[in-house]
Parts: sequence; structure tokens; C-alpha cells
Amino acid sequence: MFEAAVKITDDLRSLYQIGRTGIFSGQRLDRSKEALQQYIAHDPRSAGLPTEAHARWRLGMIHEKQGHKDLARGAYQEALKLDPELEQAQEALENLG
Repeated sequence: MFEAAVKITDDLRSLYQIGRTGIFSGQRLDRSKEALQQYIAHDPRSAGLPTEAHARWRLGMIHEKQGHKDLARGAYQEALKLDPELEQAQEALENLG
């Protein structure tokens, strides 16, 4: 049972990192977006994993890089609903205009 929990945590961490890497590299953004959506769907509340708010902020960054400003704005707003103190999402929303 413990091994299964560790595997799930590792898989979720990998999904988040795939999304994060796409943002920084600017490559495979569709795959990065898909990975973050899968991460969010698994309700990442385990200790040591990035929050759903952080994942939604990153998803907004991908939407923004793809030129989808409305989707980016929505993702940033969702991130702030989950965590009103998430400065990165607030700054991204302000910079989006």
C-alpha cells in the first residue's frame, strides 16, 4: 500500500514537472498543458506536492504563451480563488492587462 502511495505521488510530481518544463522551454506546450490538467484532476493535496492553485497558475502561463489570453486570465483567476495570497498569479493577472 505504501509503495502504491509513493508511486502516485511520484507520478503526480512528474506531471507537474512536465508542465513546468514546457513553460520554461516554450516547447511541447500542448503536452505540458495536458500534464497540468491531469495533475489538477488528481486533486494534489499530498504533502510536498505543489498546490492546485500553483498548477492553475502554471496552466495560465501556458495559455498565455499560446496566445490564449482569455484562458490565461481564467486560469489565473481560478488560482487566486484557491489561494488569494498567491502573488505569482496576482502579478501574472496584472501583467496580462
